Amino acid sequence: PAYEAQAADFLAPAFEHYPDKDYCLLTLPHQSPEPLLLRTFQQVAARSAESFPEVLYLTHRAGLLPGFSVRRAAEADLEFVRELILEFPTRKQMYEKYLEALASDCAMVAICESQVVGFATLQPSVDLQKLGTNFVLEQCIDLQWHSSDSFVELDVFVLNPIFAHRRRFFLIEMMRLMRSSALVMCVGPETQVPDMVLQDFFQVPGRRLVGAEPAPFALFILTRNLAARYKTTINARIVVVGASETGLASLESLLSVPNLHFSNLTLLAPGGVRVGGIAGQFDATSLAKLGLDSQVRILDSRMVGLDREAKTIDLDNGKKVPYEKLVLTTGLQDQTRAKLGITPDDPVPVYSLSTVLNELTEDEGEGLQGVVVYGATLEALACIQVLLARGVKAEAICHVKPPGTGHIIVNLISMAMAQGYDLRATMELPSVERNMRLMRVDFDDNGATAVFDNQGTTVAMGCDFIVTCDTTDVDPAIFRSLNDNSIVYDGRLVVDSQFTTNDSNIYAAGSLTKFSRRYGKSFHMSNFNSREVGTCLATSIIAQFINVSMKDELPVLELPKAVGSVLPGKLFGLYIALPHIFATATPQPPTGGRNVVKAQEGFFQMHLDAAGRICSILYCGSRRIDVARLSCVIGLPAAYLDNLPDRVDEGSVEDIMDFLSEPWTAALFHDKFPQLRLGLIEELRMKPETPVERTSQPAAVSSKTLVQDCILEFVRRNQSELDAYHLPEVE
Repeated sequence: PAYEAQAADFLAPAFEHYPDKDYCLLTLPHQSPEPLLLRTFQQVAARSAESFPEVLYLTHRAGLLPGFSVRRAAEADLEFVRELILEFPTRKQMYEKYLEALASDCAMVAICESQVVGFATLQPSVDLQKLGTNFVLEQCIDLQWHSSDSFVELDVFVLNPIFAHRRRFFLIEMMRLMRSSALVMCVGPETQVPDMVLQDFFQVPGRRLVGAEPAPFALFILTRNLAARYKTTINARIVVVGASETGLASLESLLSVPNLHFSNLTLLAPGGVRVGGIAGQFDATSLAKLGLDSQVRILDSRMVGLDREAKTIDLDNGKKVPYEKLVLTTGLQDQTRAKLGITPDDPVPVYSLSTVLNELTEDEGEGLQGVVVYGATLEALACIQVLLARGVKAEAICHVKPPGTGHIIVNLISMAMAQGYDLRATMELPSVERNMRLMRVDFDDNGATAVFDNQGTTVAMGCDFIVTCDTTDVDPAIFRSLNDNSIVYDGRLVVDSQFTTNDSNIYAAGSLTKFSRRYGKSFHMSNFNSREVGTCLATSIIAQFINVSMKDELPVLELPKAVGSVLPGKLFGLYIALPHIFATATPQPPTGGRNVVKAQEGFFQMHLDAAGRICSILYCGSRRIDVARLSCVIGLPAAYLDNLPDRVDEGSVEDIMDFLSEPWTAALFHDKFPQLRLGLIEELRMKPETPVERTSQPAAVSSKTLVQDCILEFVRRNQSELDAYHLPEVE
């Protein structure tokens, strides 16, 4: 091991011994760590997951030639550049960018034996303020050592694979020639980036937007300091099943680990990766910041089988995908089709809400004579609004609710909608049938007939099609796969504190799962913030690869959980609560707490606990709100909001939503404010207590001054985003 760094010295004599050979190949099991020798090799991507059981590396004898250098491009290099990009489908655009960079002296070429073996184009102007607003730059670099004009953007990078192991030298030399200290790369959706570059650049985590211009791309950065650090490559095949918010959050964390490079990530996303919704943790912009298209193999397939011994999963297209670590984040979905015995290939007109969203047009909607919406969920209410928006007449829609009282949160939002609006006085709504369970669906060329059981009486309804939005359940194919392989399932998939099932190579999280009863009460993960759960899941996976032992204790999950939907009448219904409140949602505040209700339009209710802490918010109104922003106040004492309950009581606040939108509240919604708050609490806790016999005034003043100074410094550091505040001049 002491001489491992000199292992590459064997390559030149090896090639001399075999003068008729140009390539040296090496294979490595997926779970084996990469030896230092492989820094001279280039990993070769497999054509498919099944094609080769190990990782393949190769190097070429020409890659050992001396004299590799980098210089600014010249006109004489044009012909060599054309040859390098001849096989690229986007060669025309790449060549045009090269010509533009050449004209501005921002094109670089790599030379070996007087031949151009690579080139790059650079953009000297970088909007550092936009990047700092959208990404956590300080997590990767110390900004005080980098001026705004020292950042350069890498636009195009092409290097002959023979010299892939020289890429880092190429990048460092580019920075030297441009007199730059930081190289950034912005990768948009569906943009393919050379793997050789992603191994060296560090991905910058995205930030929650604070009223700034969005940046719909992933950001990668490299500095001279970072270039001196090599990432540990993890070749283990990690397969994430389900593009839920929990699954996306786990991938986000895996991709953002600064010292690890996960080279073999696969995501099973039936129908593609879909995000959004008024209560969603991800939107199109935050999804773009993950850079999934360039780092994760995304398969539009469903898991239908599992072989624990062979460590493979079966897909619905007949293929197999091997894994070292399997991560199940499928969540729960409406399973009415499966309960009726309808297979995915059966042409029965029973659809899901996502199908209606993706396929129903306004022209088709206007011609429909009858649509049945089945279910007593938020998705059912959202479906009715979608149908109305697509031109379906209200009298053509029938909302059928199965027996039962419905989920308490659905009832809460429905209550808020009823208290805020009398919809029937302002618009025509679909008819509602209750206590009817769907038994079967008959259909022919003339349409479909939904057959229901209404307390022993058979009821038939003719319609064009049925949209099922019933209570969610596990996918039958997933359940069979788990059950056939003796994975413990007790109403939910059971996991331990590290999110592992009874198979240590199978992880799971999200609404599909619950924690084992051995930790006391069985906690369903559907009551927790899905993004926070996904982050904790990734932490457990990472710990396995860096050999860090974790305590067998449940993770601390305390971020608020939000659910919501667009309701009939283009209203927005939303419920946000702390996890323990969410699990036992009720119209009444916690014991000893109080309600704060105030809205000029719609309905807005805030619950406070006995300590005056905001623990939940229920909203229904025509104003679309930023859920991420509103979630920031959950868990805060009401005093942070200028004693909002007292101000409501005295009549100085007419509308809570307007009050929370006032400029002075901007700091509360800043994504770095929780760190400030926790830091202040810890610092005040560490301060020595003033004895009672001494006057408490000096200590109080000292603490107050400390808080004021920290807040002023916080605003000063983030002044570009908190420009509503006036800062005193520093003497």
